[in-house]
Amino acid sequence: MKCKSRRKSKKINRIEKWPVTYRLAAMGTLLAYSAIGVTKVAVAGPLSERREKDGAASKPQALVVRRFEIAPATLGETLAAFERISGISVKFASDELRTLPSHGVTGLYSPDQALKLLLADSGASYRFSSADAVTIQLAQVATSIEVSADGPAMISSPKYTELLRDTPQTISVIDNQVLEQQGVNTLRDALRNVAGISLAAGEGGAQGDNLTIRGFSARNDIFLDGMRDFGSYYRDPFNYESVDVLQGPSSMTFGRGSTGGAVNQESKAAEAGKFVSGTLQFGSDLTRRITVDVNEPLSQTSAFRLNVMGHDSQVAERDIAENRRFGVAPSLAFGLGTTTRLTLSYYHQQADDTPDYGIPWLFNGPAPVDRNNYYGFRDGNYLRTDVDIATAKVEHDFSSAITLRNQVRYGHYKRDALITEARVAGTPDPSTPLEDISVTRNQIAVQSLETYLGDQLDLTFRFRTGFAEHTVVTGVEGGRETSSPIRDRREQLR
Repeated sequence: MKCKSRRKSKKINRIEKWPVTYRLAAMGTLLAYSAIGVTKVAVAGPLSERREKDGAASKPQALVVRRFEIAPATLGETLAAFERISGISVKFASDELRTLPSHGVTGLYSPDQALKLLLADSGASYRFSSADAVTIQLAQVATSIEVSADGPAMISSPKYTELLRDTPQTISVIDNQVLEQQGVNTLRDALRNVAGISLAAGEGGAQGDNLTIRGFSARNDIFLDGMRDFGSYYRDPFNYESVDVLQGPSSMTFGRGSTGGAVNQESKAAEAGKFVSGTLQFGSDLTRRITVDVNEPLSQTSAFRLNVMGHDSQVAERDIAENRRFGVAPSLAFGLGTTTRLTLSYYHQQADDTPDYGIPWLFNGPAPVDRNNYYGFRDGNYLRTDVDIATAKVEHDFSSAITLRNQVRYGHYKRDALITEARVAGTPDPSTPLEDISVTRNQIAVQSLETYLGDQLDLTFRFRTGFAEHTVVTGVEGGRETSSPIRDRREQLR
């Protein structure tokens, strides 16, 4: 027993006394074998995962690298060459796939890599049905897409304090960047960016912007900086910071409104920075337009801004008709960056258009006449509008949680129009020759003066109860509106 113990002890001592060189060599050999084993496992895993991702039903051939020299052609031709080189049988799920284009492939690749290059941008994909057989099929279409844009995160009206995504209402914001990129020169063109809005064209003799939202008339639901824009005129966006379209009932926000929704125009206002910008447009039908936007700081807390517009254009494929308008909008701001702010603004737009009521209606459709036929009077038709709006707004922050805002406005809208409406005379039938059909020219003469005087007081109050934050927006509004239209009709036979 004792001898055995001594012999065992001696063996252990001999191992401990091995030279350091031998011990390092043994450890290196062991690590090398371990690394080889780990490397095999690491390679096998990702390749298997990639084949599953590509939809492989079975493992392809071993990853043997081959030289491929296949010129661009159809998939039918390039994959026939692929079969000869790789020895892998190719089957098409549909014969139409054979006609799809292929970039071809050139170089040293495994069969799996060569297939990916041959099918790139073709709209087809592949799957291995066995180790030496592959099926070509139509690539699956993605079931979802990710859309991102740098659109406005909030509506500019102080009556809406939360992000658009957190506001339980359908709201579309057309910002100034979109208006400039599209070259928009009327409110109607700006509203074409929003689904659910229909634009009328003077039906019923109504002049000015006439629209419906979700099927309900909204001609009386147009607002400017949160206050009613009362007049019947065609609005120009030269002084817009943005256009907000609120769909659904909005009387809780604006104090009035129809079921369809409301359109709110946000005006440009003086700000702290200094800049000068402008646009110059030329187009077909003698379109000429110029806008200038100048902002000039007067001190650290005050600034002046001026926007000017001039527009003159004819109408595509129509004779005589023409649009001519001019606008100017100065604003003066005091107390910028302080707790009490005052903004004074004025808006003037005048227009002298030659209106066009289009082609007469005949047998449930436009009459089959030349598209450019004008049925009015070259020198007798006109639509003149003069719009003047003066606004004073004062804001005071009692604290970071309480803001009081008061806005006073006076609007003066004058309109004078003489418009010709073409109507088919009598009751012709479809067999009546076109040259025997007469047209009456119904002239509509309108003079009107509309005024608006209003005061709007808003209070925004933020507070917290426990873990919940609250924002209360409340206000009072009072106003007086007047309208005195005078309308006359005269008919002439043509």
